This record gives sequence, C-alpha cells and structure tokens, in this order.
Amino acid sequence: MTKCAVRKKILKYVIIVAGFIPANYLLFFAVLLLIGNFANSDFPKDYDFEDMKFLLSLILGIFGYVGLFLSIIPLIEKKWFLIVKIICLISGILGFMLFLGSGDSDFSESFISLFNFKKYIKDWDWYAFVLPNVVSIILIVYYGYKLIQNHKVRQKTK
Repeated sequence: MTKCAVRKKILKYVIIVAGFIPANYLLFFAVLLLIGNFANSDFPKDYDFEDMKFLLSLILGIFGYVGLFLSIIPLIEKKWFLIVKIICLISGILGFMLFLGSGDSDFSESFISLFNFKKYIKDWDWYAFVLPNVVSIILIVYYGYKLIQNHKVRQKTK
C-alpha cells in the first residue's frame, strides 16, 4: 500500500469517526424516546400523523446510525454491501429531514428541547445533530463513486 492510499484510508476513518461519535449521542436519545413512547401510550390510538412522522424519523435515524457503523467496519467491499451502506445512510438523511419537518409534534418538541436548538450554532449540540448527516452525505458520494468505478472496471474487462 502506498503512502497516498494509507493517507486516504486514514482520512476516511477520521471523517467517519467524526460523524459516528455524535451519532452515539443521538442514538441514545432516539432509543430512549422510542422506548418511552411505546411503553407509556396506547400506540395506534394516541398517535396522530405528526407523531407518526416523528417516530418514523427516529427509526430512519437509527438506520442511518447503522449505515455509519457499517462504514467503520472494513468488511466487504462488494457491490451489494456498498448499496446496503448507501441505503442506510440515505435513510438517516431522510430521517433528519423528516425530523426537522415534524416540529409540530409533542414528542418532537420534547426532543428539540433536549438539544436547546434556540442557540443553534452557539452550542455543540447543533454540531452533534448535523455532523453525522454531513458525514453521511460525504460517504454516499464516496460509495457512489466506488460503485461507478467498479462498474467501469467490469465493463473494461468484458
């Protein structure tokens, strides 16, 4: 392995870990909210559309966490595994967008109050909320590029 390849690999893992560490914080609160909401209410009856959107955003966010976790593990670099990583990362980003769009929910308001979003950039909480999504976008582009390169190599060998 050349020095350049080693540097690229180190940079990749530094970026992944930079998004993975705050994602642990988000996962902890998402799991707590999911457990609390299902344990303390009559699930289908007490929920309106906004609450369901909020819960779906938490579940999609957990899939995004799985995508980040799979990116840390240098397992298989096969096409199907890259596609699974991309799908998980995209679902995390969709969960983020859905969460921002479900601000009318009581659960969403309680979750947002945990982070005190009124300060936005002044606190590290906003970075903890956004950084995993920025890393996910970077990884989606990276894995998409790898898929295209693998496809081009296979086309040349045929």
